[in-house]
Amino acid sequence: MAVRAAFALGAAVLLVALIAAAQGCASPTESSPAGAARAVQAEDATESRDVEQGDAEDGNAAVDQASADAGRQSGAADGRSGAADQPPPAKVQAADAGAEPRLAALTVSDGAALQPLWPAFDGEPGMRTVVVGRDAARVTIAAAAERGVSVAWLDSDGAPLADADSEAAGWQIDLPEAGARLVNISATRGDDTNTYSVLIVREAALAAEAPCAAGSTRGPQPAPTAVAVEGTPIVVDSTVDDYFVLYVRGETANGAALETPVTVQLGENGTTTLAENLAALPAERYRVERYQIAEPADIDGDCIDDIVELANPLSMNPLHPSPRINSGDGALAIPDLAAFTALSYKQEGAQAGFESVKFVLLGMDTDRPRVLFMNSDSFRYHEDFREAFGLPEDAAGMLSGTIIRHPNVKAANGDAADYHFEFWPYSAYPFELVERAHTVLAASMPLLHDNLAYYAPPSAIPAWRRERALYDASRVDILFDEHLAP
Repeated sequence: MAVRAAFALGAAVLLVALIAAAQGCASPTESSPAGAARAVQAEDATESRDVEQGDAEDGNAAVDQASADAGRQSGAADGRSGAADQPPPAKVQAADAGAEPRLAALTVSDGAALQPLWPAFDGEPGMRTVVVGRDAARVTIAAAAERGVSVAWLDSDGAPLADADSEAAGWQIDLPEAGARLVNISATRGDDTNTYSVLIVREAALAAEAPCAAGSTRGPQPAPTAVAVEGTPIVVDSTVDDYFVLYVRGETANGAALETPVTVQLGENGTTTLAENLAALPAERYRVERYQIAEPADIDGDCIDDIVELANPLSMNPLHPSPRINSGDGALAIPDLAAFTALSYKQEGAQAGFESVKFVLLGMDTDRPRVLFMNSDSFRYHEDFREAFGLPEDAAGMLSGTIIRHPNVKAANGDAADYHFEFWPYSAYPFELVERAHTVLAASMPLLHDNLAYYAPPSAIPAWRRERALYDASRVDILFDEHLAP
């Protein structure tokens, strides 16, 4: 079990010095492809001047207490998870005979209400999670099949699963007193079968603030099973009782070892493919651990187990120990475009599809960096967000910036760059910080498909030229002003 650890003092001091030398205020631009860029950059320049004249805003590193304080304010307002804001699952049109067997609709109710599945139901087979009420002892799963498709209900071990109340509508599933319950639904037409899996997690483990922040002590952790990484893509033997943690190995500028979790993924029957939301690194850069869903670990050390956090993809994140956040204030992950849009600021007059979400990166000098995505309509400036959540203005290891969506933009090397991240307009961060930010942001943005680039403002071009060989050898795609022009 990987636990949170501090860097060697020399490595931390060097990284903090690199950040401090990069003159990064916490106010990024929100450049758009066209004239909207100038308007947003002007807004951020105004924020920058206000910061310089006032409190000298910036941030470039993080402290655990800062996030704990943020949780005391943001967590209490969130009630259930941010996933509860999702619309009800869509029904899929019935297919013609002979087509691949699928379900047409899938819902889960805990007796009080329908609860949202994650990912939302779209007809595709695979694993989904759902969080139900903390007092729920039974749930009802309703599965409607397409024409000509038969449905079978199976337990996690593949054995037939009895309906707990055959007279009630839907399939009644009793929940265990502790832990999660996995249900498999097979859809069969002829010789073809697809499996839909639903992992049911009680809300009981959720609280207004993270248990560790409230003074709880993390209990004994299960021992992981090491899984060999023999190449990429990373394909591992698995069952639906397993889940996996994928780590990326790296090092700081002075060679200190660094290892960061980038994926927590539920297992599938047979094999599971583990991947980041970016292009794969060489196989030797990865490490994999296997855990059991019935005995989950807590890899980020926040006293909330990985499975509960995985089932709450907006307000919680198993990769880092930020306290849960109210969806009206921000999110700890951006799982899909709907979530990005809900958090984004839409520049008036900007071209269709242009949206921006501000972020704060914390703990960049540790092996458990964290990211807070701001609700950018609620908080127009980083300074306002930091003040609202008690984040320090001058902590070492904090970086602030903006992620901008602009469909169909290409990076300098021709790769897709539908999203880019950027920092304060006059910043010039060294490559190792840009690369780390790229990895950390992407890990908490499952909506990405290797289409996140780094925008280098004119002030950063000299640094890019000096380190071009590092950029060219990396997976960090880069954008300049000319790539954002109409």
